[in-house]
Amino acid sequence: MPNLYPLRFILSVGLLAVSFSHAALAVSKGYDAPAQVIFKDGEPCFFADMGTLPPTIPSKMLTVVDHRGTMITVWEIDDKNGSEPMPSSAKQCIRYGTPWPTGETITTPKQLLFGVPYFADIWTGVGNGVRFRVKFCFLEDANGKPSLTKWAKDGKHCTNRPLSDGDRHWFLEWLFGR
Repeated sequence: MPNLYPLRFILSVGLLAVSFSHAALAVSKGYDAPAQVIFKDGEPCFFADMGTLPPTIPSKMLTVVDHRGTMITVWEIDDKNGSEPMPSSAKQCIRYGTPWPTGETITTPKQLLFGVPYFADIWTGVGNGVRFRVKFCFLEDANGKPSLTKWAKDGKHCTNRPLSDGDRHWFLEWLFGR
């Protein structure tokens, strides 16, 4: 039987190069840039990971969605005026269920359930719009405290792996193991 390791390596490098191109990332992720979620006052709190962009981007919307199947919106607020600064840091984050002062609640917040995969999108109105997304699960740890964890690979279940745990692309896991 021939040794397929060299072919596997070449294929892996080629696929990685393609996956890191800007166009491929925009299509495959379904969003433009990452968002973050942390705990603040016992609730998930969301902000856009804007890097060096200014935090005063106008016209924004926050949507939190249950990702188990039919993708049900569990909370949505819209700031059509764009007068509040974009939540771009832990200090400015938007706590779950708390509306923006200039925003309109589109979907009243539903209670987040343990063990359900969710994602939160923060939208801007710049150009064609920019969408920041974070995927998360809301679980109870061994001590009964709520925690934020990662989705399972299927996107329909949760893991007990902390959200703050570094990401390793599934392809890299396949190539190099866990």
